[in-house]
Formats: sequence, structure tokens, C-alpha cells
Amino acid sequence: MVLCLILPWPPSENHYRKLFRGRLVIAKAGREYKAAVKKIVEGKGLTEPLGGLVSLTIITHPKTAMRYDLDNLLKALFDSMKNCVYVDDSQVSDLRIRRGTICRTGGFVLVEAREV
Repeated sequence: MVLCLILPWPPSENHYRKLFRGRLVIAKAGREYKAAVKKIVEGKGLTEPLGGLVSLTIITHPKTAMRYDLDNLLKALFDSMKNCVYVDDSQVSDLRIRRGTICRTGGFVLVEAREV
């Protein structure tokens, strides 16, 4: 099975989590992002997460020419796909990520998830 998703631009790790009473918790921006990803995945008809090993191809399309670290986007993206695209991050056996073009109307991320 191949699942193609157009997801909103993920919050950076600095905005995804926050310190609350001495514990690291998911911030409001992170919770909203997770909910948005889940809604998009459900809209694609995936009712249960992929059970086997998964190959991910990710193409980032930022909203500006800002500099960003590709790896900084992955934590929020992976956490948000957990339990709706796949059960656990450990299922990702192949990961390819690259920069795409700038999308001035709002950044987004293209994700192709393929069960291998």
C-alpha cells in the first residue's frame, strides 16, 4: 500500500514541545499539528496504521526562503504520523528527505508512505 499525503508545515522542535512543571510536554502548536495530520490521514481512508516496515519519502516546501534544518522538522512530523500512518517510529526502515520549492501561500510537506 502507498499513502500520499500533503501535510501542513510542521512546527519546529522548539515550538512542538515545552517545559511544564519540570516535564517536557507537547505544546499547543504540537497538539494542533497532530490533530491536523490525523484528520488528513483519515480523509485518505486509512482506518488503521500500517503494520509492517515503512519506507518514507519526504519533500519539504517551505513558505519562505528561510534557512531550516531538515532534521528539525522530523520530530513533529514523525510524532504526528505515529498511530495514524504507522504504529511506531521503529517501523521506518527507509527514509528519504529533500528540499522542494518555496510555496509562498503556506509551507507544506509531501509524504509518501509505503509499506515494504
